[in-house]
Amino acid sequence: MKRYQAKIISSGIAIGKLCIIQKNQSVIEKHRVDDVEAELIRYKEATNIAIEQLKELAEKALLEMGEEGANIFGGHQLLLTDVGYQQMVCELLQEEKVTAEYAVTYAADKIAGQLEALEDEYIRERAVDMKDVSHRLIRVLTDETMQPTPIIEPEKPYILFAEELFPADILELEKEKLLAIVTQKGSSHSHAAILAKTLGVPAVT
Repeated sequence: MKRYQAKIISSGIAIGKLCIIQKNQSVIEKHRVDDVEAELIRYKEATNIAIEQLKELAEKALLEMGEEGANIFGGHQLLLTDVGYQQMVCELLQEEKVTAEYAVTYAADKIAGQLEALEDEYIRERAVDMKDVSHRLIRVLTDETMQPTPIIEPEKPYILFAEELFPADILELEKEKLLAIVTQKGSSHSHAAILAKTLGVPAVT
C-alpha cells in the first residue's frame, strides 16, 4: 500500500470511490498576425465576455456559498481589468504582432511567475487566480465556452481527485454526491480551498 503526505485543507474523514479527473490543457503556440487591430478587438471582446461569466459565477457563489465565495469571482474580475495586465497584453499584440491567445497566455504566465517568487504564501496563491482567469479568456477566444466541464461525476457519492482545482470547478460539482476533495497542487490559502471549506467536506492537498 502506498502512503502519501498531505496538507489538511478541511478536516474530516470520508470513505468512498475515487473519481479521478484530468483536464486537457491546450498548448498555445506563438504565431504572428497581419491584422493587429483585429486581435486587439478580439482580446477586448473576450475580456468583456469573461467578465460577464464571472459576474454570473459570483451570483451563483453568493447563493450557494455566501459572500466569501462571491468575493472570489469579484477578485477575478479585478484581475482581468488590471491596468498592468491589460497593458502588457496590448503591448505584446502591438509590438510582437502575435495572436490574442498567445499574448494573454504570455502575460498571465509572467505575472504568475512574479507572484510565485514572493515569500508571502497568500500572495503566491494569487498566481493560481491569474492562471485561472487566463484559461477563461483562452476558452472564450477559442470558442470553447460552451464545452462541457471536464469534471466527470459518477452516479454514486465519490471522492474527487484532481491535479488542481479552480474555484469555478467547485461550483460546477454536484455537491450532494461529493464526499471529499484531494488535489496534487494547492494550499490552504487558495481560493479553491476556501470554497472547499465552505462545502464542509474533508479536503487535502
